[in-house]
Amino acid sequence: MFLFDDTTVDHVIESYARYLCEIFTATELKDGVFTAVAAVHKPGEKDDNVPRHVGKYWPVYDPALTATEPKPETLQQYFFAGAKLAAERGETHFVTEKIAEGIFRLAQMTDPLTSVAGKRKHRQMAALLADNQKAHALYFQIITGIAVDRQTLTQGFWDGTCRPAFTEIVKCLTGKVPTGTATDAFLAWNNWPEVAAGAPAIERNNIYRYPAAAPEVSIRVGSIHSVKGETHTATLVLESFYKKHHLASLKSWLTGAKTGQGSEGAENRKRLKQHYVAMTRPTHLLCLALREDAITAAELTLLKAKGWRLARVQAGGYEWIS
Repeated sequence: MFLFDDTTVDHVIESYARYLCEIFTATELKDGVFTAVAAVHKPGEKDDNVPRHVGKYWPVYDPALTATEPKPETLQQYFFAGAKLAAERGETHFVTEKIAEGIFRLAQMTDPLTSVAGKRKHRQMAALLADNQKAHALYFQIITGIAVDRQTLTQGFWDGTCRPAFTEIVKCLTGKVPTGTATDAFLAWNNWPEVAAGAPAIERNNIYRYPAAAPEVSIRVGSIHSVKGETHTATLVLESFYKKHHLASLKSWLTGAKTGQGSEGAENRKRLKQHYVAMTRPTHLLCLALREDAITAAELTLLKAKGWRLARVQAGGYEWIS
């Protein structure tokens, strides 16, 4: 159980990753499935009651990419969704499919009558552009750069190469130039938070890789709902907030003060069911992350008696609480 405060909340997943590297072998880290999930993964209007959502633990987390089949809100997110699927399944064709899917969506925004087949969108795109040498070359310049050469998607590459190419490709597909507020928003570059030197390596697919220089473990970060029915090697369940902090509200079950059926309000019944889903995913290791100020000294004693190992999160690591 990792305990944190406002100053260390963004070191929780790093501490979990460090612990995984300590207790699992290199083969287990390579072959295992490791996740970090929370009940609330989308930011709301308020930003108090830290941590409200997953982004408080990892600022670059993108909730639009959490679904099994992501529904990106921007063309940029299609690129990241493709990278996510490729990383999880080890096949680069997911990148080309998502890029083609995103461009087809832009074409349909430009001309709603644009026809798109259900599958093999990259192959369909290549066929439709075959007679337009310029559009065809621009499309494959992007595909080759991202999927084959694994070029980093930067704002300079996006604005200087991708956006002009998208315009030319859509013009070829529809005979029209994409314009308007909706298409501008769909094409916009999203300025992601800068990552300090030495921070864990980050790809825009909600996979946290650690350590940065030579990643040993990959942790998929998302919502509890997104992992329903899955089996993991290890799972970290993160505290989040809706009306109350979820895990703090379930302390009585964690300490053993409450067991089985009882008289609970509707919100706590929902929390129990939801976190039962999260806590029954792993086969080898279950970890929780809670605010340290939510746990009293007496509760620490009860948790230890129940077999929980308690660690205090620190910048660059953690310390065990004796």
